Amino acid sequence: ARGAFRVATDGASMGGRDYPFYLREGQEYFAEATFMPLNEGIEGSDVILSLSPSTYKRPAFSFQPNVYRGEGFPRYEFYTNSHGFRDDEVALPKPQGGCRILCIGGSTTVLGLRNELTYPNLVERMLREHFHTDRIEVVNCGVSGLGTDGQREQVHSYLALEPDLMLFYVFFNDITNNYHEFLTVWAANAGLLPRIKRFLSTSSFLYWNLDIALLPPEEELIRFFDQGTLANLRAMAAEAEQAGTDMAVCSFAGPDLRNDRHVRAFFEYQLLRTHGRHWGMTARAYQHVLRLFNRRIEVISEQEGWLYVPVAEHMQGAIGVFSDLCHVYQDARRHKATIVADYLKNYVAERLGKAVPSP
Repeated sequence: ARGAFRVATDGASMGGRDYPFYLREGQEYFAEATFMPLNEGIEGSDVILSLSPSTYKRPAFSFQPNVYRGEGFPRYEFYTNSHGFRDDEVALPKPQGGCRILCIGGSTTVLGLRNELTYPNLVERMLREHFHTDRIEVVNCGVSGLGTDGQREQVHSYLALEPDLMLFYVFFNDITNNYHEFLTVWAANAGLLPRIKRFLSTSSFLYWNLDIALLPPEEELIRFFDQGTLANLRAMAAEAEQAGTDMAVCSFAGPDLRNDRHVRAFFEYQLLRTHGRHWGMTARAYQHVLRLFNRRIEVISEQEGWLYVPVAEHMQGAIGVFSDLCHVYQDARRHKATIVADYLKNYVAERLGKAVPSP
């Protein structure tokens, strides 16, 4: 909140941030705070603080049920169902003869100008058109900021929707939530070389120019994946198996920064603006770590018998496709939905007891 206030007093609006407030009875209440300078663009301006009820029940974990937000032009619309997910109501018990898929992830799953423009809703529309039936449901279970630790904590709320398949698109929030702590522990316990790397990274010149060399070795990064994201996915897969639910995972897409220093500068700026250097790596180093994660998740999917959806392999580009290291523009979101729908067709056909129609 202090940071948002500082931005506003520099003469720029700062809106849409959720903060806890403590009521007289000691109850924690989350509100969306907007800080607005009275004189836009004038440093030191008085600031108006506007509060409205938060869409979150618990920030970066779950939304309030039956929330509606609609404003602006083009029309922004956000609403949740009685389960707190950004989608239409989900019938329980699940109607017989259908196929229900849950898309689980963070903001890269939940975002869209309107509910029908989120990638899960686009996938649902594509599959229904392909199979000429409305017996296919694809439910948006994304929550902004939610990582696999939180998903594992609430896996039973997903399974309560009686899905046939849980589809995960995860990575960025696990890095944001856990990588800095991993880096600190690794540097403290893994001998002299990690401490030297941590010391060298305090130099801005070395941090930007030797960023990949200053990363932990690949075997340590794989251990980070295995003990974090993949351990959570395995735990949720075990719960899903008991409930008769299948698992699918996607590779995670990101911009290509390898060939253009101007492109790299754009995404480095976006990362600094939103996360700062305390995040623990540059955008280029993140791309290196992401490629390693995607290779690992493909191997583990084959070992565990999960359906693997190669989103990253089919989403190429940088500026014009990605707005930052993980989010995409609407045309790219539609392309992402097409990739996912194409790789789900055989699964859906089997669940419906139908042959896959030709395009």
